[in-house]
Amino acid sequence: MIACLECGMEILAGPDPGFGKPMCEDCAFLERRREEERLDTRDCPRCYRKTRHWGREAWRRDGREYCKECVKALERVWFIENSCMMCNELIRGHEKKIVPPERIQQKDPYVRSFVVKERGICSECYEKAVKKPFGVKARGGR
Repeated sequence: MIACLECGMEILAGPDPGFGKPMCEDCAFLERRREEERLDTRDCPRCYRKTRHWGREAWRRDGREYCKECVKALERVWFIENSCMMCNELIRGHEKKIVPPERIQQKDPYVRSFVVKERGICSECYEKAVKKPFGVKARGGR
């Protein structure tokens, strides 16, 4: 009789589990499971948390696999970076993105809280802002 090298139980006649050493069925099952986990477990490139295949998702902007929480956060930051400061609409690729001066940037809550470095304004909002009259209006119709 041959004994299992892991647990010491006697091995009944049967097929070799494929690990190159005598193992009982239970130990071979556990060893296969550990090997599958080792091959499937990966680190998230953003938060370095270990994830399995069902806890990962490919981010469509760069194609890399991140944990699902990081994909949501990356998508949120991408949307904030590529949306208008005034109307919060996404600035399309064909539209002109105008970056306002730093004093206007600092009024934006996302720039102020360091979520993004800078934001832009779409051309429509820029035209509306430029057409507004500057200066102080006098009271009483003067």
